[in-house]
Amino acid sequence: FRMSRENESVAPYVTEFRDWLAERLAAGDTEAVVDYRNRAPHALRAHPSEDHFLPPFVAYGAAAAGRRHERVHAA
Repeated sequence: FRMSRENESVAPYVTEFRDWLAERLAAGDTEAVVDYRNRAPHALRAHPSEDHFLPPFVAYGAAAAGRRHERVHAA
């Protein structure tokens, strides 16, 4: 485990995965989000195991119909 520093750059594959996910969430594209391992760029590299990525699915599924996600951190 390594904490990043503020001035440290983010790997391009991380940015591509993060931006794809944000776009799909903003579009309400549940089908793509659920199938992220096949559709998202660099999904397996960004999340080699699903254990740290599954918790957002709980929040996504628990949200009321029509609710929009709010991106609070983009780095």
